Amino acid sequence: MPQIPIMIVVGAFLGQSLWNIIFVVSLFSWSYIAKIVRAKTIQIKNKDYILLSKSYGGNFTYIFKNHIFQEIFPILLVNSIGVIGRAIVQESSLAFLGLSDPLSKSWGLMIQRVVNFNGIYFTKFWTWWLLPPLLSLIIVIYCIRRISREVENINF
Repeated sequence: MPQIPIMIVVGAFLGQSLWNIIFVVSLFSWSYIAKIVRAKTIQIKNKDYILLSKSYGGNFTYIFKNHIFQEIFPILLVNSIGVIGRAIVQESSLAFLGLSDPLSKSWGLMIQRVVNFNGIYFTKFWTWWLLPPLLSLIIVIYCIRRISREVENINF
């Protein structure tokens, strides 16, 4: 299901608030990571060294801390960094559509105010009002994506 239309409906229903935006974005951000971590956990759970650790009397916390978490942490870290970029885009989209707190600081809200200003395109300064929030948004998303790619290459 597409996330943005559902987020618009839920955001419009809940009202304009920063906490509502945080709730809506987090509501749709955790499921992707949960599916991947669950699949990897099921794969690890059936390995021989886990079964051997259970047979020697290892409890859940020992097995999770020393075996399962060490293999899940890199996947969790990379996917969490990737979700941060998507969350920024989703928050900016909802703020651009007017579903954010009008007093908060947001790139989407800045872009919305520039676009909705009536006389902006009659001046030669419109690019200086529109380009900084757009370029900032693009650069931050690009940097987060690069960080995610570099974290993938780290051997834990």
